[in-house]
Amino acid sequence: MEKRLKIVSVKGKDITVLIWVSIVAYMTLTGFLLPDVYSQFAITAGWFAAGLMCLWNFRSCGRYHCAITGPGFLGIGILSLIEALDIINLQAWIEWSIFLAVLAIGFGLEYAYKLREGTCYCKSQ
Repeated sequence: MEKRLKIVSVKGKDITVLIWVSIVAYMTLTGFLLPDVYSQFAITAGWFAAGLMCLWNFRSCGRYHCAITGPGFLGIGILSLIEALDIINLQAWIEWSIFLAVLAIGFGLEYAYKLREGTCYCKSQ
């Protein structure tokens, strides 16, 4: 008989939507209010904050998409930092396309996992 991990739903330990909205609002406001010299660094900090938040959320509650979006957002943060240091010059649509791809892959795989396992949480007991 095949032994499988027992899936545990630990709802309620997710990071709240308020924190996520705060990070997005921070990135949006700094992008518009700060001078161009500083705004790219502020947006970079926002990408790193979003990535760390997703990884922390995965560690605390085990949502499947966080295992993908966390490293994805950190990757965007690294790309944004390289751009802020003027090593490369990307068009804005490239960064946002990568962002949308990370979200689509993360939530798409979570949806497939939920169909297969019956839950979007993959933290074992």
